[in-house]
Amino acid sequence: EDLCGVAVVDDQGRLKAGLHPAHLAGITLGTLPALALSVGKFLSTRVKAALPPICGPETSLGDVLRLLVDTQGPCVYVVNSHKRPVTMITLKDVLQAVDAHVQHLECDADDPGGDEPVASTQS
Repeated sequence: EDLCGVAVVDDQGRLKAGLHPAHLAGITLGTLPALALSVGKFLSTRVKAALPPICGPETSLGDVLRLLVDTQGPCVYVVNSHKRPVTMITLKDVLQAVDAHVQHLECDADDPGGDEPVASTQS
């Protein structure tokens, strides 16, 4: 699967950060020792970001899209009521959902009668 990153959680499983491939960009031989750090230490020293964008399971697709655009992040984490990550949504996921919806609408437009039975006439 296409993963945009890894959720970093605290001892209670609550989302604290997201580790993404972009965070590893720019690592050189001189900064290679940073890879030996714990994830928490690495993120606190190399990544200056607040909590990654989150939403709940009932958040609209439009609101998720706004979060992706506003934060310019690779994904939005879906968390439960305890702030534990459930999954993540990427821009690709949003576009696929929109495409599936459009395909469904096009199918409905091609068959305006839907699943209604065709009436037969007897002579």
